[in-house]
Amino acid sequence: MKKLMVMVGALCAFGALAAEFDTQEAFYLYLNRAGLSLSARELQQQFLGDINSEPLPDFDEKGWGGIRAQGRGLSYTVDFGDLKIVPAKDRLELSLDVNYVRVHLNSVRLSKKILVEISSTCENTAIEVNGPVTVGAHLGLSVSQGAVHVSAPNLSFPLPEDKYKVDGPSKCSGALGVGHLIKLVVKEALKRSRTTIEKKIVEQASKLAPKLQQQLNQAVIRDIPFEVEKFIPFPDAAPILRTSPHYVRIDSRGMEFVMNVDVARDSLPLDEATSWLDAAATNVGQAGVNPQLFGELLGKVLPVGTWIGLEEELVPGVQEALKIEHAAAIWPDLRQVEVTKGYLRPLIRFAGAPEFSVIADEALVRVKIPLEMLFQIHQHGWKNYYTFKLDLDLTTSLNIEGEKLGVALKPQTVLNLKGEWAVGYEPHEAYVESEVAEVIFLSLFDVLYAKGNLLKVDVPKVPFGGASVSLSHPQIVAPYIRVGLEASGS
Repeated sequence: MKKLMVMVGALCAFGALAAEFDTQEAFYLYLNRAGLSLSARELQQQFLGDINSEPLPDFDEKGWGGIRAQGRGLSYTVDFGDLKIVPAKDRLELSLDVNYVRVHLNSVRLSKKILVEISSTCENTAIEVNGPVTVGAHLGLSVSQGAVHVSAPNLSFPLPEDKYKVDGPSKCSGALGVGHLIKLVVKEALKRSRTTIEKKIVEQASKLAPKLQQQLNQAVIRDIPFEVEKFIPFPDAAPILRTSPHYVRIDSRGMEFVMNVDVARDSLPLDEATSWLDAAATNVGQAGVNPQLFGELLGKVLPVGTWIGLEEELVPGVQEALKIEHAAAIWPDLRQVEVTKGYLRPLIRFAGAPEFSVIADEALVRVKIPLEMLFQIHQHGWKNYYTFKLDLDLTTSLNIEGEKLGVALKPQTVLNLKGEWAVGYEPHEAYVESEVAEVIFLSLFDVLYAKGNLLKVDVPKVPFGGASVSLSHPQIVAPYIRVGLEASGS
């Protein structure tokens, strides 16, 4: 009867992906303060470089005493400090330190017409701001049309008057004079460039909100392969789970996204599946999957309600396992039945989709699978003989295996077994050895337990600040299976 176990082991062997469907609240992503710090680091590295001697337009203006100032060779330098993104209630607080600002003027010609125009020229004048001075903004986050949206108010960056230090001009020459008054006019003309510099810095900082929006959408809009282990003979491909944000929630501890998932018809070869990079150091948050998604997905992959014949070419040895003399240990009636073939033909079907739920107190996942198994006898053609209804109640554990979250069967299977004779068949002997059948079916799950994971799910890499992110510490926090996200520097 051992070969009967092999036969039942093919119960998940069939099916093609059905039409697309949506599941809300299927995935979960949480970024704590450390995760947001990595996010800020990546934004700064990629989109916020220091500014070195960037040219500014020349100026031509009248200043104190009607003296005309014409500046040439104006440039500015900015050294940015740390960018911080800190969670607060219903928002993110962005702050950017500006450590140093320098505006340099190569030369300025000063002129005034009295009877004739007289002028002087001054060279090498600079103003400096030694910080840090902070640009700040409150960022609002929302989800609509399947994407994250980041809103930022108008930023302002007033450079305080008392932070300015004027250096130069290094020399002046000309008929208009070279004294204190002339130098004062030069300094005041240069100071008026502050507004331009402030706008330039705000312009740089304003790029961060759309870049953060792009970064977050890359994290929550993903293609994730879903893999059923190969000892259950599915096609060598994985359905693609396409995630999109359902809602976002922010408090002082961090930011969490709950995501929908579309399960598409197309598939991805397993060797092309997205994976995590290696490493583990700083805890940056959690990723999670709602186990009900497994049932939804398997309900589409598996041919629920369809009888599938477990033929010899599909399950080698099934005819030997179900020879009449062997099967009579379960159905004594077979000893009195006239048949034209010396074995039973088995068929199997899912009576419904598997149901997954969490047992939070024990950090386990529970799986209920309704199955039916029909046996036929051959009497000048196959005729229905007997049906078993198997309500399986399986307990599974979570593990991290390489770069994947695994769901493995534990040896705690509960089997509710009921049977009935096929409609239209009148047995010679109605007694059935149900206990023998139950032992055989339970033995099957011991075999599956020894094989390891039943299911595996990839959680794709979420790159922040050039860090490598890996999975750790699977746990149950209802309704999700959650795994820690840990990162190390690049």
